[in-house]
Amino acid sequence: MKQYLANSGYEVDVYSGANVTIDLMKSIGGYKILILRLHSSITKDGLLYLFSGEQYTESKYLDDQLAGIVRKAGTFDRNESKYFALGGVFFGRSASNNLKDTTLITMGCNGSGTPYDIQDFFQRGVKDYISWDGFVDLPHSDEATLRLIKAMCVEGLNATAAVEEVNREVGPDPFYKSKLIYMSP
Repeated sequence: MKQYLANSGYEVDVYSGANVTIDLMKSIGGYKILILRLHSSITKDGLLYLFSGEQYTESKYLDDQLAGIVRKAGTFDRNESKYFALGGVFFGRSASNNLKDTTLITMGCNGSGTPYDIQDFFQRGVKDYISWDGFVDLPHSDEATLRLIKAMCVEGLNATAAVEEVNREVGPDPFYKSKLIYMSP
């Protein structure tokens, strides 16, 4: 994926593991394509939360926790550590150029299930939003996203056509049946 992007003229930065902090997620911006390969979830209130790589501790981000900006989050694996998750409306919020003209790709679960957060992304400049409409298995999401970037960067397809191509070739998640969804303002 990095090679497809670099060959198309993009500078590629990779943040992984514990380097994906709440502070990074709040301040990230200035990218034409942002690919978020992280867990995500929708709250009972219909809000998107994006998992960081920071392990949860009660004593950190106290004001943000009280305000609901960040929260404790975990995966289906009850034995796995808990992490901080950032509310979607705060993603990239403190970047000087925000998310202007960004194609935002969220590879985690349920990213398209939150109209409030998606509308907020568009109001802040996101031009294309691509995500899953339900739960997705990581290997399937990886395969689909690699195919998506190839379609966009190598084959020159626009985001809409690239998502259609991925859904034709890779298809929905074999277990959860979720599909890749394209949205624009």
